[in-house]
Amino acid sequence: MIFLQVEIYIFNQHTATFLEAAKPVWESVTNEPRCLSFEMFQTADPSDANVTVFRLVEVWDADEEWFMTVQAQKDYYKSYFELVKQISAKPVAFTFWKRLDGWCSAKKEWTDKLLSKT
Repeated sequence: MIFLQVEIYIFNQHTATFLEAAKPVWESVTNEPRCLSFEMFQTADPSDANVTVFRLVEVWDADEEWFMTVQAQKDYYKSYFELVKQISAKPVAFTFWKRLDGWCSAKKEWTDKLLSKT
């Protein structure tokens, strides 16, 4: 299992365009059999008031090699990342993480709340 964090720095005037383009990609990704979870977060960039930072957090029932050779090659990413390149303040950053055994906890109340908002 891998955890992927993607950081995308979008100029504020393009946040609506970004979210509009991200929605169908999110729908495609969450329908992938190996995608276990996908969340998106946003915050203001503390170093640039003209930029919004989006963090995508994905959990995959796969390893990094599979993700890069199979999942990352899907057609629905191509036009999305071309657009992102045009409206981003910085290059997109991808980080793969592995969970430490014994360091995971989620209360049922959290998962219920999380899933009720999707």
